[in-house]
Amino acid sequence: NKLEILFARFPNTLTNTERLVQATKVLEVEFDKNSTFTTLNHLAFHESKSLRKVNIPASVEVIASINDNHGRAFCNCVSLQEVTFDENSRLKSIQNAAFKDCTSLKEIKLPASMVTIENNTLSYIKGLEIIRLPETFTHFVNTNSNGSVRNDHHSFTYLAGDVKEY
Repeated sequence: NKLEILFARFPNTLTNTERLVQATKVLEVEFDKNSTFTTLNHLAFHESKSLRKVNIPASVEVIASINDNHGRAFCNCVSLQEVTFDENSRLKSIQNAAFKDCTSLKEIKLPASMVTIENNTLSYIKGLEIIRLPETFTHFVNTNSNGSVRNDHHSFTYLAGDVKEY
């Protein structure tokens, strides 16, 4: 049996985000507001099935993944309900299927700095209903010929200025 930890706070001295709480029973994660690391590693929270809430610090520019079959930052975090980003977030990219099988995640609000959502990043989140995008957001990597987001699993509502349904 693994110990259930209600809250984990990582200090601003953290530089390697690989396997932070992988496959553990941590319920909530927060990073120090003065964190300096720029990439949330592809294995940071992989298989953390008890994780419910995480706050991404402003320093993070990339939420990383390796490919469709291995290493997604939040893959299979089935209890994850809330992902928040610090004010003044520098997040630019969420890579391929980073949130795959986060079935409890219903809504996500991406920061104003967001530039790219890569192939299938959001399409494997079966419970996701609303994605709040900054008005300046322009680029989904994997789109259909009509410009809509390719998603064979379900439809989302995107809120970015006007409401768009795909």
